[in-house]
Amino acid sequence: MRVLYILSHHDDEYGCVPLIRKFAAQGAEQHFVFMTACGDTPLAHRRQAESKAFLAHLGIQNADCTFLGFDQSVETYKLHERLGAARKALHSLLSDHASPDVIVTHAWEGGHVDHDVCHALVCELLRLFPESKGFQIPLYHMLNRRWPIFQSASPLPDNGVVLRLSLSHAEWRNYLLLARHFESQWRVLLVLLPVMFASFAMHGYRYQRIERDRCRTRPHLGPLMYEQTSALRFEVLSKILQRELD
Repeated sequence: MRVLYILSHHDDEYGCVPLIRKFAAQGAEQHFVFMTACGDTPLAHRRQAESKAFLAHLGIQNADCTFLGFDQSVETYKLHERLGAARKALHSLLSDHASPDVIVTHAWEGGHVDHDVCHALVCELLRLFPESKGFQIPLYHMLNRRWPIFQSASPLPDNGVVLRLSLSHAEWRNYLLLARHFESQWRVLLVLLPVMFASFAMHGYRYQRIERDRCRTRPHLGPLMYEQTSALRFEVLSKILQRELD
């Protein structure tokens, strides 16, 4: 089995840990594609090294990682502006591999704009590979919230049936401790982890299947997170996605 992860940034693989371990136990070949980078900087190289070390710690030796955002100079928060080049590079990459059996990416939730663009890219891939299964991982959104209050690891009802993975107490503890591998992102994780693990404590680890056409509609009816934190409106993003991916 071949599993492909389309992730916006380094450390996003942290949100996929239970799935990574599930597929590893099944002997799957797992390939990680990171769609953006923070320029050609020491931090970018450090984050690449953190991702490789993290995956090695999970038992995925010589992890198959493609730093597409770094190679294509796609900066964080700018994936929608470089979508044409990123899409072309991603298709070129996949042409050299067998079709994926499973594709994992971010939930369509209106949180981080790069997350939603990755989701839209995967929706296109699922139309190209109709036999593939797609799964989405919720990270954060602002349904019924206003900045700076957010929900984390909370699946949107409009994204479909919620799937769950059971973890033991020891596995949950180990999952939390794995965050130490991302030292460069400790400020972000200090904000995200308490909300994320509060959700886990109440509901467990949750994810959802991807509906191929879901990205043609607004993630939810309230103001989206990136609409509240930047000048980008969903209507503008939607036109870009339609132009580049339809």
